[in-house]
Amino acid sequence: VPVKNYWLDVILGEINEYRPFAVLGAQYDGDKWDAFYEQIPISLLHHTNGNGIYNTSHPLLERLVGQLEVEAPCPYNSIP
Repeated sequence: VPVKNYWLDVILGEINEYRPFAVLGAQYDGDKWDAFYEQIPISLLHHTNGNGIYNTSHPLLERLVGQLEVEAPCPYNSIP
């Protein structure tokens, strides 16, 4: 049950504002990492924290899905 009125309108507004995007979502904004911030890889610093909106027609995600399909028969794939 949504806890905020018009939550979907807010999300649709953000989608329109930030397109084109592959993944849209919040980044971590806490201070737990401050002591070792300089040692954290950039990929972790800029990961989506919490919920994300995935643009399934974006070329990056289309390529990712294609690669997962290629790797699916492999015994070492990480997707069950």
